[in-house]
Parts: sequence; C-alpha cells; structure tokens
Amino acid sequence: MELTGLPPLATWTGGTIPFMAMMQGKYPEAMFLCTGTSGPGNNAHGPDEKLHIPSSKRLTVALSATIAAISENL
Repeated sequence: MELTGLPPLATWTGGTIPFMAMMQGKYPEAMFLCTGTSGPGNNAHGPDEKLHIPSSKRLTVALSATIAAISENL
C-alpha cells in the first residue's frame, strides 16, 4: 500500500515453468516465488521479446519493500 496506495492483491496465473517443477520435486518443503514483468509490446516468448524497464524497476522496488517489511517482523 505504501508504494501504490492500494491494498495488496495476490494473484495466481497458469503458465508452466518446467524448471520449477524439477526444483519443487527436489525441495518439496521449499516455497518459491516466481515473478516477472511485461509491458506494452514486450512480445513475451517471441523472437523479439523485450524487457520493459519501467515495469522491472517497479517490481524491484516492490520486492525490496516486501522483503524489508517481512524482515522487520521476524
């Protein structure tokens, strides 16, 4: 809420990452967080896929704030 003024929202999407299935099999007690960003015209998974820098910067700030908040409450 600090960053956007909005309450947190948890979402789950389809998609598969075969590597993560292998990791979950090897470390069944572990919890994984997979994130990514997309932006206008990023052409995800296409031959000319692009990384949308502004979205990636916002994700970095949000993850940093989340990790800091969690660590303060340990």
